[in-house]
Amino acid sequence: MRKKLVRTAYTAFNNGDLEQVLSSLHPEVEIVGADEVGRLNENEVWRGHEEALRFYEGLRNEIGLRWIEIVKLEVNGDVVVATVLLHGEHKASGWSGAVPAVRRHTFDGDLIRRVETYRKGWDLPSFEEKDDPSSS
Repeated sequence: MRKKLVRTAYTAFNNGDLEQVLSSLHPEVEIVGADEVGRLNENEVWRGHEEALRFYEGLRNEIGLRWIEIVKLEVNGDVVVATVLLHGEHKASGWSGAVPAVRRHTFDGDLIRRVETYRKGWDLPSFEEKDDPSSS
């Protein structure tokens, strides 16, 4: 079920349905960004639905992120790790293409409570996917 929730949230983002994205997030969600070299940056945190909405609108409008391609979803206990490609273009810098990232999702009940992004996350430890009947 949690794996499906994460997949649904990414699909909603790709479709521009930010209200659907918010419905998958805990009211006290924390979204933690990455620093300039791709490590988790505890100084870059968005808390709650209002800040989460600004975060996702910023990804679309300011950064130019158009869609997120899920490369792999892994379940490790109560955590869902998404290896993704962030597709878009940043007109101010001239950047265009896809950036790899790993996003770690933790939960409170049936909602996403925390999302951590590692932009250069290919070197993060890989998690063995466990059989989880609620992950489909």
